[in-house]
Amino acid sequence: MWKNLIIITLISICISMQLSSGEPMKLIHLTDPEAICNDGSPAAYYYRPGDPDRWNIHQQGGAWCWDEQTCMQRWHDSPNLMSSKHWASNLTIGGLFSQDQHNNPDWYRATKVFIAYCSSDSFAGDRPASPMTYHFHFKGKAILRAVIHDLLAKGLANAHHVLFSGCSAGGSAVFANLDYVASLLPPLPQRVFRGHADAGFFLVTKPFTNIPAPYEVIFSKGQKLWNGIGNAACMKDMKEGEQWKCFAGQFVHPYLKTPILIWEEVEDQIQLWRNGASAPWDQGKLQYVEYFRGNMTRELEKVAAPHGVFGSACYWHCGTEEATFWDIKLRNDKVSDREVLGKWFFGHVEKNHFIDNCAGFNCSVSCPHN
Repeated sequence: MWKNLIIITLISICISMQLSSGEPMKLIHLTDPEAICNDGSPAAYYYRPGDPDRWNIHQQGGAWCWDEQTCMQRWHDSPNLMSSKHWASNLTIGGLFSQDQHNNPDWYRATKVFIAYCSSDSFAGDRPASPMTYHFHFKGKAILRAVIHDLLAKGLANAHHVLFSGCSAGGSAVFANLDYVASLLPPLPQRVFRGHADAGFFLVTKPFTNIPAPYEVIFSKGQKLWNGIGNAACMKDMKEGEQWKCFAGQFVHPYLKTPILIWEEVEDQIQLWRNGASAPWDQGKLQYVEYFRGNMTRELEKVAAPHGVFGSACYWHCGTEEATFWDIKLRNDKVSDREVLGKWFFGHVEKNHFIDNCAGFNCSVSCPHN
């Protein structure tokens, strides 16, 4: 008896040490001929097996391109966001992907999937290369579909707890693809499938300065260029010329059938920069931050159950892939996104809105720029 107990204890210790060491995820290239990057190279995802009943499938972010100038600039500045030719064979990141039980108790043992981003279309495009696309492919929807089909054969079909997440453009992709991915999963009694969009609630609002590409322009031009396919119910309901709204969280969340938890900084660094407000700060810019924060808060407060909101007040963008996932906390509720996500996913929260009401700029607990 004691011998067996010692053996079990040693095995547990070995597993614990292995998990806390942070094993890298391995790159797996897709073989589906439709699942290709902007340049035609095969798309891929990073994979680390874990608990077969608990999965996290995460879409990488990295903005978009929406016309010839932005696509050519992206190809010049960020080729790894348009091609898989030079991707590393292993990937190690933290936050939601951490194997540290203390910091990430709900997901540290989960099977992990990180879908690498190379389609520039929030994993929603469905258009082959042609002179009209500047000879770039926009096949994000096919990439996502091929990944899910690959994962079903790896055990996803039988998993009872599945979190579908993403950050930035990958967060926008959660809004676009959450119900679609739900439709690809075979029926399984008592499966819990939910979404988590980090920094993907891109607010269409008045910018601080006259800028060439507010989000309305990015999404309207982009959706046409990519032949972008957003949430099906939203796309069907929107008038011709307004289907781009299905990529902006404030418009699409009422159409979602699958529950989603939205983590959005009410002072989102990238969104403020995109709207013309960034350092060095002056009174005019700080007044705009308050204006933006007010609008963002009002839009987030419209999100209704079963969906949820975690709205921290940090000058930051994308927190789930690093320690900010558990470090940033609301001053009013004293909770982090990690804590809210765990309770919300497993049905243990008593409310669906967690939005910081702290006073001042960058005022939540442990904001990175404090």
